[in-house]
Amino acid sequence: MSLIVLANQDDWTACLRHFAHADISYAKEYVSLYAEREGGVPEAVFFSQGDSRIFYPYLVRSLDALLPGYADIVSIGYGGPCLSPATTGVEAFSAQFSAYCRSKNYVTETVRFHPLEKNAELFRGLIRLDLVRTTVAVDVRPPLPQIRAKYSENVRRNMKKAIANEVSIVEESGEDGLRAFMQLYRETMERNFAGPAYYYDLEFFAGLMKETALCKPRLLLAMHEGMAVAGAIMLCGRRYAHYQLGASHKADMPLGINHLLFDAMIQRAKEDGLAYLLLGGGNRDGDGLFRFKASFSKTNHVPYWMGKKIHDEQAYRVLCEKTKADRAGDGSFFPAYRA
Repeated sequence: MSLIVLANQDDWTACLRHFAHADISYAKEYVSLYAEREGGVPEAVFFSQGDSRIFYPYLVRSLDALLPGYADIVSIGYGGPCLSPATTGVEAFSAQFSAYCRSKNYVTETVRFHPLEKNAELFRGLIRLDLVRTTVAVDVRPPLPQIRAKYSENVRRNMKKAIANEVSIVEESGEDGLRAFMQLYRETMERNFAGPAYYYDLEFFAGLMKETALCKPRLLLAMHEGMAVAGAIMLCGRRYAHYQLGASHKADMPLGINHLLFDAMIQRAKEDGLAYLLLGGGNRDGDGLFRFKASFSKTNHVPYWMGKKIHDEQAYRVLCEKTKADRAGDGSFFPAYRA
């Protein structure tokens, strides 16, 4: 039994070769992209015991400003520990990783588990699990007519409207297309009164569009009368595609631009030979955004779980006292001292 720690300067690819279906969030490039925004440093562990292998990347976030010498960790994207075989070694890994966290003064651990891999269930009883939201996935394995037959009537009607209004979908890879998407994205965030955390600069978008060993990014734009009126960034992995970011021009939304755009994402995921397109969920279960995504898939509504664990109770208590936080952590925000 061994636990190998991989730092940001190390090569993670040799360890990842053990995981044929590792998703996009397990690439070091993806974790590193969010490092500055999350205020952390990429790290990963590779666990082996007999035939069991587990790979787990995350960010280490310093707590020096509050408690010198301490840190906490958080995983990025839909991820958490990736297992091969898919159901073995969990208890041994959890015990050894917890011991490692204590030795490094990692106070808390926040895990964003993968809805489609269902790895959260394997850790039930080993980590606190909170249901964040229900997500929507589209099974893209059947023939395209069968997939479309499961769309709601409203989706099919709006797709016809978009086509009748000569809306077309193009795939872009250059900076001009990315800047057009950025303009639409900013407009969308402003329209929805989004907080600062939802705004990204060109460097971030460009990083998101860089192909890695685990990810083929695609930028799709809906065009109307020579102008980009909606767009989506989808990240295509080995088994799943992810709807990462989307944007649209409000005045053109009645043309059905978003319905045609989502259908195009489904087509691209199918063309890539993938199993599912994960659309994510709404801001709240059952809200308008969730209902829109669910209109493309009546089934495959899967839970997204977040894991929360305190590795050092004494340090956690000190941090909560310093920040006057409720250490019980009954609220939705964890760790409480970062609220």
